[in-house]
Amino acid sequence: MKRWSVPGIPFLFSMALSLSTAGSHLYWQDSGFFLVAVKELGVLYPPGFALYVLLCRAWTMAMGFLDFTYAVHLFSSFCIALAAGTLAVAARDLLRTKGPIFHTVEEGGPLAEIAGVATGCLFASAYTVGAAAILAKGYAFYFLILTLLIWRMIRGDESGRPRDFTIVAVLIGLSWQAHPSATNLGLALILFVAFHRKALGWKGLAWRTGLAAVCATGPIHLLPIMARFGSKLQFGDPGTLDGFWSYLVGSRFTGMKGAWGLEGPRVASVGRYFWEDFLGVGVLLVGAGLWRLWLENRRLLFGVVAWGVPVLVVTVFFRIEGQHDFWMVAAWIPLWLVAAVGMTWAGRVYEIVAAVALIGCVWAVIANRKDLDQRQYTLAESLASYYLENLPDDALLATSSDDVYAGTLYLQRIRGFRKDVDLVAPYLRIVFAGESSSDHRYYELPQVLQKEAVTVAAEGPLIRWGPGPLREWPEPVRAEDLPAQFRRARGQSAAFRPEAYEMRFLRVLLLARKSLAETRAREGRFPEAAGLLESIFALDPGSKEDASIVFPLAVVDVGMNRFDQAEAHFKTALSGQLTPEQRARAFYFLAALCGSRPEGAEWKARALASPDLAPELRAKLEGR
Repeated sequence: MKRWSVPGIPFLFSMALSLSTAGSHLYWQDSGFFLVAVKELGVLYPPGFALYVLLCRAWTMAMGFLDFTYAVHLFSSFCIALAAGTLAVAARDLLRTKGPIFHTVEEGGPLAEIAGVATGCLFASAYTVGAAAILAKGYAFYFLILTLLIWRMIRGDESGRPRDFTIVAVLIGLSWQAHPSATNLGLALILFVAFHRKALGWKGLAWRTGLAAVCATGPIHLLPIMARFGSKLQFGDPGTLDGFWSYLVGSRFTGMKGAWGLEGPRVASVGRYFWEDFLGVGVLLVGAGLWRLWLENRRLLFGVVAWGVPVLVVTVFFRIEGQHDFWMVAAWIPLWLVAAVGMTWAGRVYEIVAAVALIGCVWAVIANRKDLDQRQYTLAESLASYYLENLPDDALLATSSDDVYAGTLYLQRIRGFRKDVDLVAPYLRIVFAGESSSDHRYYELPQVLQKEAVTVAAEGPLIRWGPGPLREWPEPVRAEDLPAQFRRARGQSAAFRPEAYEMRFLRVLLLARKSLAETRAREGRFPEAAGLLESIFALDPGSKEDASIVFPLAVVDVGMNRFDQAEAHFKTALSGQLTPEQRARAFYFLAALCGSRPEGAEWKARALASPDLAPELRAKLEGR
């Protein structure tokens, strides 16, 4: 096998997969932030990802003949292809090394090269890796740094040369700069350094630690310079002492109330995502490799555990991270090397290794490609466009979610769409009535206006400030057509359950339907209002317990003389979250519906005891 083949074949295979799936449109979550940051040298959230932004910016300038968004996605593709090639070389060297930590089988023949190529290709075909390869975020760059780190650790362990340990120190620092979750690898890295402490010496250990710190935190100092380019994307000010510290420790997220906790769905996602990335072939190879390590080198087996387990534990407990599937790849990377060790059970029958790898890659491509194909995927972009295109001229839009703010900011700054709309970021203080010159102010969350003495009304999926006729928001995609376009459940719902990202678009459309239904009910068009609300139940069965939807349907039921249904719906709504005024109204309606039944007297008493009951309803109950 030619020398270039070990890294080259996985590299080309990975690029071929990415080129067949990468698109030129926005994706979900916060990828829009990264696209804007690269375009304008904006300041992202901690740690700022300055190195990624600058490298990607240079890449897009070199690829100026391509669509900008597509070029950013291809940067991720290039990083993953390099990672696949690096992992192939690491697997080959692992099977040949005589180092005290990584020693396994000392395979000197072509099996090490074949296993290396197979490992790199299997890694490239994994679902989460393929998703990172076409996503405008720093995960692909992070995975590249981690594969380089493991490879150089294998080299340094065998050679014991100071230069190799220096390279390891640099990569340790860069891994944190690529993504702060690299902190979770600390135990394994500390054990590696402690094992080689005599070779390093205390002085060597000290200055290499300083070098790693410089590589990790040094790029943060570039952020104040980047901020001078005038990007609208400014998540913080690392130019101040407090701001720099915030970017260094990430306290804005790790210190957030509710950031940490144990949720059953997140625990279950570990097994689910492991299977989806490794599938049957990978699982069998990892199992064989773990058994062989148990027989050959339990020290390395312990190192694999020390690397992966802390990553998984912190990932599960850090529950506000919605894209935790990408965090888990850091734990999976050493397992791909374990899979390479598992391939050595085939001995000199190289055809078996090649056949197993081919089956694994074909299986993964067939299982994953449909969900990864982004070439004509526009739903995330359509969601952002839906918010902007229906707003009046010179409106203000105060957002509260990454999907909406990242998407609308992307459309404005990169696609030049609706630049007249004033966007307020979710991390800034909400602009209220007296703080904006706009006559048209819209808010993504109604809670922000509850304490304001202003007139508000639901319009589309938003809350509009001020009086006046309400506008209708036509659906860009029929809500009934969206479920057929759902992809793999890799997002996270508010209940910490995995869900398809497309479900977020569906919820927005259903929220707009709810607003329209309430408007129709106020107009006395009860059958139309009932049809809209019942369509929400059909498309989102979980909404049958949502008090904010069940309550207006109960009111509509009364208007249509469906009294039995109204009574059941009011009782269901009372078991959920209602405003005090809605709760008082529900008591009033139940008192009327139950009439002379003993239950009716109880509801009447509860209604009259409520200070939030409207005066006209109180007068009716008191017979005035």
